[in-house]
Amino acid sequence: MPATSPWIERLSRIGILAKAVIYLSIGLLATGVALNLGGALTGARGVLHLLLDQPLGRAILALLAFGLAAYTLWLFVQAFVDPDANGTSFVGLVNRLGQVITGVAHGALTVEAVRLAAGLSGLVGGGVEAWVGRLFLAPYGVWLVGVAGAVVVVLGLIQIWRGLRGNVRRDWQLRALDPAKDRWQIRLGRFGLGVRGLVLAIAGALVIRAARAFDPQQAGGVEDVLRALQRQPASGWLLGTVGLGLAAYGCFALIEARYRFIPSA
Repeated sequence: MPATSPWIERLSRIGILAKAVIYLSIGLLATGVALNLGGALTGARGVLHLLLDQPLGRAILALLAFGLAAYTLWLFVQAFVDPDANGTSFVGLVNRLGQVITGVAHGALTVEAVRLAAGLSGLVGGGVEAWVGRLFLAPYGVWLVGVAGAVVVVLGLIQIWRGLRGNVRRDWQLRALDPAKDRWQIRLGRFGLGVRGLVLAIAGALVIRAARAFDPQQAGGVEDVLRALQRQPASGWLLGTVGLGLAAYGCFALIEARYRFIPSA
């Protein structure tokens, strides 16, 4: 297995913590809406803007920006150095391509956090719809958007499978986690991974729909998925379950930051 340097290991753990903050915030805010306790239906960019309005908001965003930058770097290390030995199998290539896509998205999120922390306005047109619209302008843009959407759908399905039936400890390299003693962490991880996989699969399907219609406004991210769930029958139960699942995924990210095995030189 390829080795990474100690500083990459430390940055990766900081980055995973930043991911945990984002998903905990998204999930708890959505749960609040489902329970009529306030909250908001938002994605990662919305979380940044909400944090900006809190006491010491700019300082919090500066710390979060550093963590997001670290996570972006780690995603690209995973994709190109392949420390987890995903290899070149179909699932391995999908995972690595997904890490590139996720890395690009978190890179844009990092820029947003830096701008807000510096007292500047956020990026104009930084949502999924805007990125899809830009990609349409590239050569073979429609195909690129369709492939990106398909990759996200497959990633979501893989994550659902791993959450329901997979070996969470092995798949996420949680070697220091004892499945005999820490069963609740495994159960929490399964719930969170399954729900996050569902949200990813739906978001990917929205991107594919946008590619087929050549309409970037038909694409969507986490916020759009949550709003779509709110419009369904029994929306309170549905949105509440998904909100709790995303919060559980945030908790799982905290567990991952603590227990994940990251090879170092």
